[in-house]
Amino acid sequence: MPSRFDVIFFDWGGTLASVARQTESMLRGATVAAEILIHSRDPADIESLVSAVVTAESQAGRDPQHREVDLHQLLTDWLQRRGISTADGLIDQAIDAVGDSWIGSLDAYPGTVTALATLQRQGVRMGLFSNVILPRRFCLRELERLAFAPYFDFVVTSSEVGYRKPAPQVYTAALKAAFGERTPGDLSRALFVGDSPAFDIIEPAKLGMKTAQVTTAPGIWPRDDHERARPDYRIDAVAELPDLIL
Repeated sequence: MPSRFDVIFFDWGGTLASVARQTESMLRGATVAAEILIHSRDPADIESLVSAVVTAESQAGRDPQHREVDLHQLLTDWLQRRGISTADGLIDQAIDAVGDSWIGSLDAYPGTVTALATLQRQGVRMGLFSNVILPRRFCLRELERLAFAPYFDFVVTSSEVGYRKPAPQVYTAALKAAFGERTPGDLSRALFVGDSPAFDIIEPAKLGMKTAQVTTAPGIWPRDDHERARPDYRIDAVAELPDLIL
């Protein structure tokens, strides 16, 4: 039986995979990056760099325009605050160190790969649509490691767009990746699956998409967002999705 949807957009962290080990990977990456940039393994320097990243992400989340963190600029600014200027090549090496440390930090939720394979066999086109500050190349590597890559027809990350959900620019980019220049006026055969009530449910619904919300622990997302969200489906895991829509 064919799916009732032609295309499915998936959020990543909290939807397809756990991000519980990302803090650990950030610390590893910051340790190597600090050594590259300022030849230091001093815990205070590493903590300062981690704090700069966390603060920048927090500010991006509060930015009215939802501009994504520019990791190259973040590292440049961090160095300048310390009275240091450095060549772009070293900053690029530091970004590579952070990205390499991040690889392996996500854990696929049980049954996710099987669900994606089942949907693909039924002819459903699928894409990934995620907020992430790391360059796209690292995201593609992690998707390969998780065995997700073969099932995605397109991948859109906030780092490549320059804006993060819920900025309209990233939804426009995702629709263009899915449909090219001819996005249909009726998006009722497009499904958005995610854990954020605001980013993955409310905003896609405004565009006319159907939505499926993945259950999260209390307190991860604002209570008001949960109250405003009206998903078409509620699921505990992506593994449940094929039985709902096929």
